[in-house]
Amino acid sequence: MGTARKPCHSRELSTHSQPTRRRYMCADLWSDGERLVVAREKEAPASESVYDGTRGGDLLFQARTLQCLDVNARNYRWSESGSKVCQMCDMGEDETVEHLETLVEELRAQLNQTNPFLTPQLSTDSVKEGLFKPRDIPVLELHQLQGLDATARLQMFFELIEQCSSSDATRIQIAKGRVCPEFSILIHNYQANHKVETWSALKNLFETEFTTEVSVDRAWQELEAMSYDWGESPQAFTHRFICQHAVIATKLPNEKFPDRDKTIKRKLWYGLPIASREKLEGFLDEGYPLKKFLDRIEHERQILEDRPTQRINMIPTPKGEGKGNGRGSDKYARSSKPETTQDEVEGLKQQIQELKVSLAQAKLEKSPSHASPSRRETFTQKYCAYCQSQTHNLPECWRKPPLGHCFDCRKPGCRRGDRNCPGRAQASSLQQPSQTQNPRQLS
Repeated sequence: MGTARKPCHSRELSTHSQPTRRRYMCADLWSDGERLVVAREKEAPASESVYDGTRGGDLLFQARTLQCLDVNARNYRWSESGSKVCQMCDMGEDETVEHLETLVEELRAQLNQTNPFLTPQLSTDSVKEGLFKPRDIPVLELHQLQGLDATARLQMFFELIEQCSSSDATRIQIAKGRVCPEFSILIHNYQANHKVETWSALKNLFETEFTTEVSVDRAWQELEAMSYDWGESPQAFTHRFICQHAVIATKLPNEKFPDRDKTIKRKLWYGLPIASREKLEGFLDEGYPLKKFLDRIEHERQILEDRPTQRINMIPTPKGEGKGNGRGSDKYARSSKPETTQDEVEGLKQQIQELKVSLAQAKLEKSPSHASPSRRETFTQKYCAYCQSQTHNLPECWRKPPLGHCFDCRKPGCRRGDRNCPGRAQASSLQQPSQTQNPRQLS
């Protein structure tokens, strides 16, 4: 073992004595050993001896374990240059963050494969919630503090303001900007009188002045006052009833109210015509689901809308014109009450009178006997049957009401000239001074 010695060096050893020769041989062996150590360090680092199972390696491994470096021992390998390289991602020791992110993704993939319905609850300390802006708070109006949900609206308004800032002065300024002018003036006056200086004082003021205690009878009476008309969507009525019922149940948690779904089905059933009630009476059972009952109501409602109805002297309302305008938008147009005979007679008389006026005008225009230009101008002038005015013609009328609406009261389903029309008396009083000049007098 060892490298070949130089020839000159061997001749020099032969000329020396035996002890000197031995010393030279030991020096050669020492230098050969150093060369072997250097070559071994290049081929395999000396740090590998830590994991070779020796006593020193075990002690060093335990020390590193106590220093929380056991992860490095399991996941890293030693490179030829003596540095640690990750066995999973082939990255160095300095890139521990990327290695951990890769490890997290692999663990999540394994967890999803093992149990796809499990959602791991990871730490949310690093999640930063966005701040709530004052402009995102809805403006609190005065009419919103009426009824059973006034306390709930105030509480929600206070919580939104408290999310914007922790300062009392800032909260009061936000409250002044997100309320109606009446509320803003009230807060300003109380600040001037030194009655409102803190946020808690403002909350107590609003809760004292604008919230009232509601009894069980009043709460249930307000809920019972909600009625359904078959012109409205049953789903919309159900949503409104559910929200109102939740407000009452939250405000009076210790009280027992009738079954909610049963009450909804009963109100929907009473809102239908008599013929439709007989069909759906068997579905009022408590065991029948509410959603299926809503489908039945909607199906019957579509049948009623497609069925032609006889209405004397009424302009037909286009299908779907008044839908979605609320509970009472179609109430007058789809009323199930029959018309009286006297109303029909009055309507027919008015229609006959209008036809006579139109016929007289047509005869005067076509008659060859009225050669006088002044007479022709008198009876061929402009006239509107809606306004009963001579300033414009009927096609040019800007006051013409929508289809299916009354001209006097502007309500849908009402007819002009009806004795129950609220605008009839006012219209007749306005037309009395000009009756002498009305072309209808020709009839």
